[in-house]
Amino acid sequence: MSVTFYASGEAEAAESPRLNLSNNQARDFFPWLGLPANDLCGSMWAEDLAERVRRVLHPAVVAVGDAGKPTVTISHANGVTETFAGRGPGTLAKWARQLLLIAETAGSRDVVWT
Repeated sequence: MSVTFYASGEAEAAESPRLNLSNNQARDFFPWLGLPANDLCGSMWAEDLAERVRRVLHPAVVAVGDAGKPTVTISHANGVTETFAGRGPGTLAKWARQLLLIAETAGSRDVVWT
């Protein structure tokens, strides 16, 4: 499963900017942005979202909580192995810059995540 961010009205437009994250990565990204992570679908007016993203990208705060996360592999007794992807330092900020581009492109519309 994954979460995709895009400007409202452009779900099918191939050339419109979008950001796609796994559910696990989105659950880390949302709180870093100051958004609730309990529901991985929603929308926000693009200008409000852009303002929120600019705050977390401020040089004084951008690295806080963005140190990365190691890949975790869990082996179960029944032989099933699960791997949860990690991410390098600065990845949340990289995603935030992509989300800012989406918000700026959306103009007076909403940014939607589903």
